[in-house]
Parts: sequence; structure tokens; C-alpha cells
Amino acid sequence: MQPLNATIAVSGTVSSLASPGQGTPYAIWCPTVTSGDLFIQGAWDTTSANYVRIQRDNVIAGPTSGDLRFPIGPGSLMVLLPTGYQWPANIRLETAVAQTAAVTFKLLYRTRMM
Repeated sequence: MQPLNATIAVSGTVSSLASPGQGTPYAIWCPTVTSGDLFIQGAWDTTSANYVRIQRDNVIAGPTSGDLRFPIGPGSLMVLLPTGYQWPANIRLETAVAQTAAVTFKLLYRTRMM
């Protein structure tokens, strides 16, 4: 499947919508970024106020729960997402640090089996 683009604007920390629809995300290609951690937000519809950070699951992530966070440093890497999650239909990305230039992430996904 074609990757979905999720762009974070200059001075921004939250991306545009990257909705996999009937797909299951499995990786995020991260371009060179200012710095920081990457978070994933999800919502049941596209209303901006409904997006919340996705939390880790104790069974998958280990003994503690908290934000699903990926240290991406200066970027230019690929993040493989944990398996076993029921991902929401609407996803956007968030960085911990405002970006000094517009950056476009690629969300890779597989078709869900019905």
C-alpha cells in the first residue's frame, strides 16, 4: 500500500491527519527533525479536540504504562510500531519539540483482514 503523509508545519508539534482507514499501521519513516520524541495521537473521528495520545499497554510495553513514545533524536530513521494494538481509524503524529522546518513523516500500513 502507498504510505500516508503526515506533515508537521514550521514551529509546529502536531501533524496533519494520517488516517489509515481500513489499514493497520506498522511503521513510521521519520525524516530529519529538529529533535525530540515522537508520540501517536488517535481519535474516533476527525474533530481536532478528540485526539489523545495513545497509551502503552502493560502486556505489550513491559511493567509500566504511559505514552506510546519513540525517541527519534535528529530523525532520519524508521520506527516499527508494536503489534497487537487495535489502532484507531484516525491518527496523527506529535513531536515533543517544535520543528524549525516543515517535516513530512510517512505512515506505512497493511490492509486489515476482515
